[in-house]
Amino acid sequence: MHIQSLNPLPIAMAGRSSHRSAVLRVLLLILVALLLAACSSGPVKRVFPPNASVQELRLQADGHWELQLRIQNFSTVAMRFERLELDIELGGHAAGRIETTVADTVPPSSAENIVLQLMPSTEAAEALRSALETRRGVGYRISGSLGSSEPKNRNDSFEFSSALTPMPGLDGVLR
Repeated sequence: MHIQSLNPLPIAMAGRSSHRSAVLRVLLLILVALLLAACSSGPVKRVFPPNASVQELRLQADGHWELQLRIQNFSTVAMRFERLELDIELGGHAAGRIETTVADTVPPSSAENIVLQLMPSTEAAEALRSALETRRGVGYRISGSLGSSEPKNRNDSFEFSSALTPMPGLDGVLR
């Protein structure tokens, strides 16, 4: 007679072990199913207000300003901008207002430049001429709103202040 067959303990433990592994398999399947369900909705879409700043100001021969306006999209989805309203001050003087259609899509967490034309006020034009002649920077402030159609119809306000500096070797250009 074998001693193993008389000892019921290993058989009882073997039954518990197979029951535990079956429970663990079921729990593992449930965990995998939950993880897959969580991933099925895709990445989180977060929409944040955009911002704008002047990338470059170029004085034209006829006195107009050509502005390269940088539109920044901080959202995790692309935004389609349709409308821009912009007030600009240069050297503490109101330079003018621009209201225009944009019709540009900015990728997520990215920026795009748009080109705008402005005939500035006399005071702001003089502040620009003085900055160019003395080769010194000049402060500017922009404020306004950007209207977007995607991912939602929104109208976000923005405000930005900084300075523009004449670029060496590029007559009439400030960045």
